[in-house]
Formats: sequence, structure tokens, C-alpha cells
Amino acid sequence: MSVTEQQQQARALALSEQRLSQALGAAAMGIIDWDFATGQWYSDTRAQAVLGLPYSARPHSTEIVAARLHPSDRARFRQLAARPPEEPAAPPTELDLELRLIRPDGTDGYLSLVGRVLCDPDHPRGRLLGLVRDQTVRRRTELELRYKNRLLENILGHLPVLLGRLSPGGHYRELVGAGLRRLHLADNELVGASIFEVLPTLAEPTRRLLAGESVDFVGMADTADGPVYFQSYGFFDAERQEAIVFAMDITEREQQRTELEQQQQFAQRLLDNSVDAIIAFDAELRVTAWNRQAAAYTGIETAQALGRPFEELMPKVAHDPQFRESVVRALAGETTELLSWTGRYFQGTLDLNLRPFTSPTQPHGMLLTARDVTQREQLLAETTRLQRRQQQLVLTAILTTQEEERRRIAEALHNGVGQLLYATSLHLTQLPDSAQLRAGQQLLKEAIRATRSISFELTPRILEDFGLPAALRELADRIPADSLQLELHLEGLDAPLAPPVQMAVYRMTQELLNNVMKHAQACRVVLTVARRPDQLHLSITDDGVGFVPGPAPASGGIGLAGIHNRVELLGGTLAIDSRPGQGTTITIDLPLPLELTPEPTTS
Repeated sequence: MSVTEQQQQARALALSEQRLSQALGAAAMGIIDWDFATGQWYSDTRAQAVLGLPYSARPHSTEIVAARLHPSDRARFRQLAARPPEEPAAPPTELDLELRLIRPDGTDGYLSLVGRVLCDPDHPRGRLLGLVRDQTVRRRTELELRYKNRLLENILGHLPVLLGRLSPGGHYRELVGAGLRRLHLADNELVGASIFEVLPTLAEPTRRLLAGESVDFVGMADTADGPVYFQSYGFFDAERQEAIVFAMDITEREQQRTELEQQQQFAQRLLDNSVDAIIAFDAELRVTAWNRQAAAYTGIETAQALGRPFEELMPKVAHDPQFRESVVRALAGETTELLSWTGRYFQGTLDLNLRPFTSPTQPHGMLLTARDVTQREQLLAETTRLQRRQQQLVLTAILTTQEEERRRIAEALHNGVGQLLYATSLHLTQLPDSAQLRAGQQLLKEAIRATRSISFELTPRILEDFGLPAALRELADRIPADSLQLELHLEGLDAPLAPPVQMAVYRMTQELLNNVMKHAQACRVVLTVARRPDQLHLSITDDGVGFVPGPAPASGGIGLAGIHNRVELLGGTLAIDSRPGQGTTITIDLPLPLELTPEPTTS
């Protein structure tokens, strides 16, 4: 062989070794040569890296290599070197092992040991020539896959789920899982059957699935026990040309959802049939319920109201101070009411009730009920008006009776007692003059004057003839100016009042002035009688001794008791402001117009 040929063979050998090294590197394999007799383990760089050994050009002992293995695999590894010697001519023994490693970081690893055990005169006990390869990733992947398979088997075997595989034509290739028990089916009982025939209710999503579309839907199957619902997910595996479906039994959930929907519908029907407007709010005052009556009151439909802040829906009501205060109290846990709420935001009158509200889906909020009481308020107003009219008619009858009686007494005084006194006075003028006679005549004059004064007070003809202003002025003029200074103010009395009202005002003024003169010890009095658009105002103020006002007397015909009864019958108000040593002010307000004439009767 020439030198050139030797060089070519050497280059070819080197190239072959280079390719072998590259191939082993690409495959993550290392070369080992294990002499069983000496226990020497020869390995290249890659083999030492797989075992986690520090690189050394010298061989490692069997025990050093065994120390890198998991304790459960060390005995099996050592038995390879303890095998009995074989005949030199014995055929090679194939070896393929998988051993577990302990990596330098303490984690487990896996390697495969593949090779041949050879025996020759130089190695009578044998030597192992082979390859080692790191199988950690593959092994962990296999273990993970096995774990997931076991997990899937346990899920399918114990939970109400099922797993199915369908052919492109819709025939079952596999259908397993504990979820089949609800359908009274065993695992794979439907293999070969068409899903379109077995479960026709799933035809539409199944067609989409077989067309290559991923589907997520709730399917229903009819059974003797009733409908069964499954939450299903499916996809089409184009590589294996089959559809995969995974489903979970959600029958209980669907039944609960259906029951809840029915309860909600029932509750909504109750709300909608209520005569009250009912609105529920969460803690942020967002509307969570809005019944039909609420829509009728506000003109806002339920769909428009739900979920929106009440402030957006009805800002004027939401910002009303009285309403806001009630809302704050209700959200704090207190039930509040706004009765006969009339006003600026709606036509009519409402009774509002606000109470704290909790529910499983709404931990905190408020429930508002509103009832239209416009008709009730109108009826109450009408009842009050009729009662007041009846009282006023009674008062009219009383006043008329009193005035008639006073007129009779006044006429009796004037025509009877007055005439007798006047005749007696004339008779005395016929007697001889004397001191006793003059004294008697003076007493008769005072008696005649007192009789005329009493007769006038009983029947003030000036009131009937000239009206209330003239009668009040005449009443003021009769008070002696040297004993009491009276300041009289009359306003708006040009238009005549009903005769009973005139008489009532006159009599109350007369009684008030008499009280001042008898009890107040006053020097100055201010009397005001004023007619205003909707009421008649009467007030009297003195600078007398004053008193401590007590509760209104329950009955009585004279003094403040009688005045109070008259004011009450006329539907008015009486207020007394007085303190000892600081004078007294009495204020009377009577509503106008007063209906003091009986309604005509119909036959």
C-alpha cells in the first residue's frame, strides 16, 4: 500500500470518526466501554455529562458510576459486572436498560444503556461496549402523559362527565365516562351508532363540529327520568379525522337555574300586579328591580331603568333633601316613611316607604315602595271640608240662636225695663225737690244708661246696618280713652263678609277687649283686623301684666274658652304669646271663604 493510499485511508477514518462524533452529539449519546473484570468504566465526554461525572480522561470505577444512580437501580447495575464468565466463543449478549439517576442538583434523571456484552481471551468475564443517552425529558414526558391519562380515567370514572370520539360521519368511535349513567348507558355502548339518531337534539352543533368548527354549547337529552343537560366542548382533529367531545353533566345547575328563573318570573309577576310602585336599589343606588307600576308613575320602562343609577333616571327626586335623608337612613338599616309626599316631581300625592333590603345576590341595598294616595287625600280633604261645613252650619245655628236670644233680651230690656225706668224718672219729676229726690233721679239715669248699654252690646244694630268696620270703630269709641289707649287697624274689609262671620269676628273682638279691660291692667292696646286673600286675620296686643298660657280649655262659653271654641268651629287657628310682665298677643286666623249657609236640598 502506497503512502498516498495510507493517507487517504487515514483521512477517511478521521472523517468517519468526525461524523460519528457529530451524530452521537446530535443524538445526545455517549460511548462507554465497561470492563467487568477490572471494574473500569471508560466513557467519553458526553457519557460523563449524562452521568453527571466531572470530566476525566482516566476511567472511573464501577462504584463511582453506581453512586450516580438511584439507590433502587444500583443493585441491578452491579449485577451486570458480577455475571459469570462465558466461553470466549459465546455470541454477544444484547443489553438494553433504563436506569434512574440522581443529578447533582438532587433531581431525578433517566438514562438508557444500550450495547453488547462481548467475551474474548482478553476479557474472559466480558466487557460492555455501548451507548448511554439522557432520557430524562422523554421519560418525564411519558410519566406526565401517564399521569394525565390516569387523571382523565379517574375523572371519567368518578365525575359526571363523558368523553366521546366521532367519525367524520357522526358515528361513535368511543363514548365513556360516569356521565353516561344518568343516560342509563354503559361505556362504549353506543359505539357504531349515529349521534344524529341517538341524540337528534344535538344535530345542529354536531354538524358544525364535523365541519371543523370548535363548539361550546349546552346539550339536552331526554330520558325516562326527565331531561339531562350537558355542558359540552368539542373540536375536530384533522390529523386523525375524528371529532372529540368532552361534556359535563350540569342537570342540577340547569334545574336550579330554571327554578330560579321561574321564581324570578313569579316575583316579577307579583311586583307587576302590585298597586304600589316597587323599586329595589343596591348599595350604590343602582336599580335592581323596577315594576310595572313604577314605569307607569315615571314613564320609564323597566328595561331602561335596570342597572342604571337612580340619580340618572330621576335626578330631581334623587337630589331632594328630604328624600336623600330618608335614603341615607334606609341604607344605614332604618325603615323610613314619607307620607303624603306632594310636589314638584309628579302629579298627585304619594306615600313613600324606604326600608333596608338584602338578598343572596344583593348583600345590601334598599327597597322603595310608592303608593299613589291622591284619591285618598282628595277624599280626606273632601271629608274634612264636609266636616268643617257641618261644624260651621252648627256654629251658624248656634250663633243665630244666640243672637236671636240676645235680641229678645235686648228688646225686653229696652221695651220693658227701660220704659219702666223712664216712666219712674218722669214720675219723680212731679215730686217736690229734695236731696234724696235728686240722688234717686241720678241713680235712675245711670240705670237707664246701663240698660241702653247692655241692650246695645246684646244687639249691635250698627253691625247689621253699616257692616263690620263701622261696628268695630263704634266698639272702639265706647272704650273710655282715659282708662285705655286703643289703636285700631282695619284692612281689606270693604267687601262685606257673610253675616255669621261678621258676627263671630265682632263677638270675639268684643270679648278680647273686655278681657283686656278686666284682667290685663294695660295702658295701651293695638287691635288689627285684616282681610287677606285666603284668610281673615285678627290680633290684639296689650302692654299689660301678661300670664303663662296653658292648654286650650276643653269647654266653656265665656272668655278665652268661648273664643277658642268659636275659632275651632270656624276651622281657624288661635295662638297666644304671653309672659308675665311682658304683655300679651293673641292672634286668630280664619280661613276664607267660609261656607256658612246650608246647601239647598233636592227633592
